Amino acid sequence: MTRPAVADPASAIRPGVFTRVGHRLLRDGRRTFLLADTAWAAFVRAEPDEWSGYLALRRDQGFNAVLISVLPIPHDQSVGPADRHPFPVDTAGRRRSTEPDPGYLQRARRMVEAALEHGITPVLALVWNNYVPGTWGAELTPHAPMDAEQTRAYVRRALAAFAGLDVIYSISGDEAYADTAQTARYQQVLDEVRAHVPTGLVTAHPATGLLPPPALTHQLDLLGYQSGHDVEHLGRCPDLAGELLRRLPARPVLNLEPCYEAHGRVDGVGRHGRGAVRAAIWSSVLGGATAGVGYGAHGVWSWHRQGDTFGNVAFSRLPYPIGQAMHLDGAHDAALVRQLVELHDLFDLRPCQELLVGGQPRVRAAATAGLATVAVYAPPNLPVLLPDAVADHSVLTIDLSRRRPVAARRGIDPSRRLVLDPEPSGTDLLHLLRRR
Repeated sequence: MTRPAVADPASAIRPGVFTRVGHRLLRDGRRTFLLADTAWAAFVRAEPDEWSGYLALRRDQGFNAVLISVLPIPHDQSVGPADRHPFPVDTAGRRRSTEPDPGYLQRARRMVEAALEHGITPVLALVWNNYVPGTWGAELTPHAPMDAEQTRAYVRRALAAFAGLDVIYSISGDEAYADTAQTARYQQVLDEVRAHVPTGLVTAHPATGLLPPPALTHQLDLLGYQSGHDVEHLGRCPDLAGELLRRLPARPVLNLEPCYEAHGRVDGVGRHGRGAVRAAIWSSVLGGATAGVGYGAHGVWSWHRQGDTFGNVAFSRLPYPIGQAMHLDGAHDAALVRQLVELHDLFDLRPCQELLVGGQPRVRAAATAGLATVAVYAPPNLPVLLPDAVADHSVLTIDLSRRRPVAARRGIDPSRRLVLDPEPSGTDLLHLLRRR
C-alpha cells in the first residue's frame, strides 16, 4: 500500500541531528550541507581501533555523515579472514539463515554510537539490491535474496538494533527499480521504517543513472542519486539533480555516489583522480544537489587491507589498502565544498546554464533569484564569458586544486560582457559572483 507523503517535521531542535523542512536540510536549526564519506563495508570489516581513528580523521576533515550498508554487498566486496557475517554461512560463503546474528547487530550499534559521538551521522542502507529477488544484483548472487516475510523480519531486527539513535535510513542500495515487484519490496521497507522510526529521515540509493519512481520519491525525505564511475558519469551529475529538483513536493537533493577517488574509470582507462572527483561534485552542486554529496576513496568503502581478495577488480580496479585510501587528498577537496556552500550560503543556487555565453558545456553555472549570487565551476584552462547583467558583480575566485583564493582574472569585452580567464597554473576554479 502506498503511504502518503510525510509532513515536514515540527519537533524541537536536537543538537547534532539532521532534520528537514521542505527542500532545506537543517542541523542545529541551521542550513547544513551533508558531506558523507563512504564506508559501505564498515560493519563487516572495520576493527574498533581502525574505526575510532577513521572517525576522528573524517571529523577533523569536516565530514558530518558516513554511508554504511547494514548487510554485506556480496558481489562487490573485499574479503579477509577476520570478516564478520550477519548470518551463518556455509563453506562457500553462502547465507544459511535470514535471522541476523544478534552479536553482529550489537557491534554495529556500538559503531553507530561511536560515529555519533564524533558528530558523524550514519546513513544506513538497509537492503542492498542483492537481497531483493529479480534484481541485477540478485542474478549475480542467487543465494542472497530474501522473500517478503524474511525481509520484514530482518528489517524489524535491524531497526530494533539501532532504536533511539539519530541515523538516516536508506531503503535501497544500487537499485534499478526495474519492475513493480522490486519497487513494492522497497515500499515494504519504507513502511517498516515509517512505522518504527516515524520521525527519522529516509532516503534511497539508486543504481547509476536511475531514479526511484515518483510514487516512491514522494515519500522520501532526501532525494539521493548516483552519477557513477564510468566514462559518462560527468553529464549525469547535473542531469539527475535537475530531474529530482523538478519532482514535487520539493525535497533536499544529494549526489550520494559521484565517482570515487582512485576507482577505475569504468569502460575507460586509468583511475579517477581528485580532479575528476572535484568536477563531479561541483557539477552536482551547481546542477542542484545543494543539500549534500558523498565522497568515496577506493579502498575505504570496501575497507580493503593488503592481501585481501576483492571480487570486482575488472569493474573497479584493485582498491588501495585502507590505511592509504583514507588519506587520499581528495577528501580535503570534498570538505572544501561543504565549507564554501555553508560559508557563502549557496544552498539556494539553481542551475543557470543560460548565463554562459556560447554554451560552454563543460562549465557549470548556477544562480540565486535575480542573479544576486552566481557560482561558476570552470574546468582547467577554460575561460568563462558571462552577460552584462553580471558585469558589475564582485568576483571571488577559488583555486580548487590548491584550495585557496586567487586574484580574479576578470575583464570586460566591448559588449560589456564579463570575461573570467583561467589560472596559468591550469587548475579548475570556482568563481563566486555577488551583486555589489
